[in-house]
Amino acid sequence: MRIQFLSLLLAGLAVGACHKQPVQMAPDESAAIEVRIAVTKVAAVPEFIEVPAAVRPAQRAAIAAQLSGVILKMPTLGQGAAADELLIEIASPDAEASLGLTRAQLAEAERAVTRERDLVDRRVSPAESLRAATDALHIARAATVAAEAHFAHTRIFAPFAGMVTTQHRLKGDLATPGTPLLVFESTQDFRAEGALPAQVSESIATGTEILVQTDPQSPPLPGRIEEIAPADPLTFTRFAKVSFSTSSAFSGQFARLLVPSGQTNSILVPRAAVTTFGQMERVFVVSDQRASLRLVRVGRTVGDDIEILSGLNSGETVIVTPSQAMRDGSPIVIRP
Repeated sequence: MRIQFLSLLLAGLAVGACHKQPVQMAPDESAAIEVRIAVTKVAAVPEFIEVPAAVRPAQRAAIAAQLSGVILKMPTLGQGAAADELLIEIASPDAEASLGLTRAQLAEAERAVTRERDLVDRRVSPAESLRAATDALHIARAATVAAEAHFAHTRIFAPFAGMVTTQHRLKGDLATPGTPLLVFESTQDFRAEGALPAQVSESIATGTEILVQTDPQSPPLPGRIEEIAPADPLTFTRFAKVSFSTSSAFSGQFARLLVPSGQTNSILVPRAAVTTFGQMERVFVVSDQRASLRLVRVGRTVGDDIEILSGLNSGETVIVTPSQAMRDGSPIVIRP
């Protein structure tokens, strides 16, 4: 009996479950998100050929020794210096001795001229002796100037404001004439250097405006060709140096030169309409007063707009600056 009762009870519950209707949850229209909208547009966008380039300083000095001696002072790698600041000091006993000798000879020649002039004035010595003493004085002065110039090479000063980017010798090393000591580069003015394809650079010359891309996440920077070489017959390229202005560039940074190559019609939307989720780029489109999620593939940045390569059609209405709470199907209210 107990088993029959349990069977009847389970059967009744099953029948009741079959007749139970699912609860329909009405959308909460009170939670509609107020949005701003924009309509996709088609516009002529310049086409560019991207050329790899490297950021280099406009001023770069490879400093070498001009005499022999032990290095007493040497800046460390990455150390900065102001213009005309002492960078390197070399101990050169030979240069110091030579300078001392020539200065002594100069002092002796000056005394000889003074003595001979007095003797000539008193008609004790002929005028020829004064001329000979004067010639010896000129020779001593020239020798002193040469010795001072040679001794000046024991102290090397920064040719401009910058920093040490390469160090070939250390403090205590022996320097000899022609020995590379360091490379000193400016930290203020930079150029992007790259090889432009000859077929697209025929109309490009010194002074031509060109774009420089140093950060893929930021708009390209305006630049100007400062130097450009003739076409290389082996590579069919023209090496160019493009000056540009930025506070975030550094020597050795990878960059791209954007060489104009025509125009194409592209779909554009405001940059604020595109958001990222992980590695995906997405846009919310207005559909029946709701937000419809679209995955898109973006291209270049054109002013305040961004190019859409796929995922949207011309004339569609997109939501500008969607909130973080917005989801696919969220109800929206268009802000007037």
